[in-house]
Amino acid sequence: MQAIDNEFFEAYKRLDRLCSDIYGCRNGVSQYIEDMERVSYQGRLAIPSWEQAYRTLKHLRWVRNQLAHDSGQLQLCEERDIQDTNSFYDDIVLGCDPLTQLRRYQEDHLAVKKSAQRAKPVAMPTVSDHSDAAQQPRRTGCFPVAILLLAGAAAIVIYFLAYLL
Repeated sequence: MQAIDNEFFEAYKRLDRLCSDIYGCRNGVSQYIEDMERVSYQGRLAIPSWEQAYRTLKHLRWVRNQLAHDSGQLQLCEERDIQDTNSFYDDIVLGCDPLTQLRRYQEDHLAVKKSAQRAKPVAMPTVSDHSDAAQQPRRTGCFPVAILLLAGAAAIVIYFLAYLL
């Protein structure tokens, strides 16, 4: 193994230990990749850097596996691989890695949905509220009925007063 390969291998082990601590498993980077693969298409689109991060992480794991299982004298990694490994480590520590970004996006999206639901007026009927049990009895026509009753009572009083006097 070349010196640059050793440097990459150490950087990758550091990243893998961080991911292993997060997941509580042995192969932390592999677990992170599996979690990325389980995310829906919509979730992937929500994070602009998702596909690039996924491809980079898979490449880094491939380079690591080649170094671990190949005893050849060829240099397998490049300086860019070390930079990408350290950068991904920093992203996780700073909370700006793709899975953390997605979790925050989903939490924000859910909060917006909840506030929109709370903003809806509760008394407004919806289409599903139009059952017979949900409807309140109407009070239309009360005033005209009261007028008719009073007029009828007045006619009866006048009738009795006319015959009694």
